[in-house]
Amino acid sequence: MPIENWHTEERNSHNMNELDEKKLKEIIQSNANNPFVTTINDDSDLIDDLGIDSLGMINMVIIIENAFSIKFPDDSLTFDNLRLYSSLKANICNCLEETNYKEDK
Repeated sequence: MPIENWHTEERNSHNMNELDEKKLKEIIQSNANNPFVTTINDDSDLIDDLGIDSLGMINMVIIIENAFSIKFPDDSLTFDNLRLYSSLKANICNCLEETNYKEDK
């Protein structure tokens, strides 16, 4: 899915309490290589359950950064931090919180 499709006007309005999980799950699903998985929950393993490979993971990170107007810190871009949906979601929320903190200063 092209990155441009995830640019929206309201993307800057997200904060930790307003993570658009529907959008996040759509992004993840668009990078999944396992068409049989239709449900993504906190325990979903993006690599084993959804079949996202290393290139898909990189693509997904870029799309997420653009869609939510965030930048993942380089040290958070590990498979352990991105592998589970719950970990990915927590990383996004941390980035959103940090972005909102910087904007408030």
